Amino acid sequence: MSGSSHQRKVVETAIASAIRKMGNRGAPPASIIAENRLGRSSVEAYLFFIVATGYAITSALGLPVNFWAGFVMSVFVAAASIDLLWRSLYAANWNRWAKSAGTVLIAFLMLVIINAGYVRTHRIQNPNADTLNAIQNLGVLIGGLRDSISNNGSSTTVIVEPDGRYPDIELDEPVDKTTPGGPSLINVEATNVGNATARTEMSTVGLFTAPRGSKHEDSIFNFLYTRENDPTSEIPYGDLAPKRSETIPIGGPLRREDGSLANDADRMALFSKANVFYVSALVSYQDTHGRAFHRELCYFYTEPTSISRKCNSHNGQGVQ
Repeated sequence: MSGSSHQRKVVETAIASAIRKMGNRGAPPASIIAENRLGRSSVEAYLFFIVATGYAITSALGLPVNFWAGFVMSVFVAAASIDLLWRSLYAANWNRWAKSAGTVLIAFLMLVIINAGYVRTHRIQNPNADTLNAIQNLGVLIGGLRDSISNNGSSTTVIVEPDGRYPDIELDEPVDKTTPGGPSLINVEATNVGNATARTEMSTVGLFTAPRGSKHEDSIFNFLYTRENDPTSEIPYGDLAPKRSETIPIGGPLRREDGSLANDADRMALFSKANVFYVSALVSYQDTHGRAFHRELCYFYTEPTSISRKCNSHNGQGVQ
């Protein structure tokens, strides 16, 4: 009887011990929990890649996204991939040439992705063109930033028609031409290289004398824009069809950079080469929806018989 009681206690003790062990099986020691916790850098990395993945999904769904945010994300992802390539245990046995080739491939893929983001978020001048080269697009972007800084922070917007048709006027370098029975004039050839009519096209032009430099060029074009918007200036206008050209004569009295008439002292400054001789043109036109476009042209001469030179700015698109 006593033996049976003793055996029963032994069995009960074993069962209770097994139950306790089974109950503790789902609760690992605190040291193991601490070991499995993510560090701060890992959490930040996870958050970044989660945000980047969400950004990529948003882009794939066609929702509008910010180019610069995607640019920064692409650079960080490329940098992380290159670091992983050179420091990972999986690539430890790769030679330097293989790692270098992988680095070039990652950089190329980054440019392709940035290019795709640029094309998606920016308006391209020629909507009928094939996908532009990634490096070319980056160059256009940087050039646009440089131009916006040089033009006193004014921005330029290229408007593309939904049907792919839009006017686009280009201005050639000014040349001297003598009119039959008249004086020698400086002429500029304007060509509509777009595939839509440039409506109400008009030209505000002038000959100026001023010191050489971007500040003086800006003053000249401030006067031209003011004159263009002056309702009393009576500047003639008309439509310019696609692939058609017209000659714009640039003459009239010699002016200072603020638009006032030059005097003998200004002419002496031009003769002594303290000033230069500016030829400036501002051409404005509209599309079928009445949106305004501008083209600027600015050249200067150090003396009447010298070769013309481009100004530091104001050659290309103007303020919209």
